[in-house]
Amino acid sequence: MKAPTHQTDPPTGVAADAAAEFRAFFGQHHAALARLAHLLTGDADGADNLAADALLALWHRWDRVRAADHPAAYARGVLANMARSRIRGAVRERRRVTLFWAGHSEQTDGPDVAAVVDVREALRALPFRSGPASCCVMPSTTPRRTSPRPWESRWVR
Repeated sequence: MKAPTHQTDPPTGVAADAAAEFRAFFGQHHAALARLAHLLTGDADGADNLAADALLALWHRWDRVRAADHPAAYARGVLANMARSRIRGAVRERRRVTLFWAGHSEQTDGPDVAAVVDVREALRALPFRSGPASCCVMPSTTPRRTSPRPWESRWVR
C-alpha cells in the first residue's frame, strides 16, 4: 500500500511537468500581473496579494489555462475579474457604512446637565477604593425585563 502524498511531496510524472510549467509561468508573469492589479485597484499593498490570488486560481485550473491559446491573457482576465469583485465589495461596504451613519444623528437637544451633575456628585460621595461592592448602574436604552436579573438588584453603597 502506498503512503498518502502530502502537498509538500514533489509531484511526479505529468504533474511534475505541469508544476514546472506553472513555476515558469509564475516567474514570468507575476510582476506584470501585480502591476496590472495596482493600476486597476490603486492599492499598492493589495496589488501583490491580488496577483497571488489570481495565480492561485490559475493553478487550480492549470490544465485549462495551459491549453488556452494565450495563458497570459487568460491570467489578466482572471485578475481583472478579481479586481472588479474587490472594488465592488469595497463600494458595497462603503455604502453600508454611509447608510449606517446617516441613520444616527450626532445632534442632541443638549446634554442633561442636571443628571450629569447628580451622577458626578453621587460618584464623589463614594469612598475611595470602596471595592467591588460599589457599582454605578447607568440607565439603558433597551427596555427592562419584567423579572429582574440577579445583577440588577444590587445597590450602590
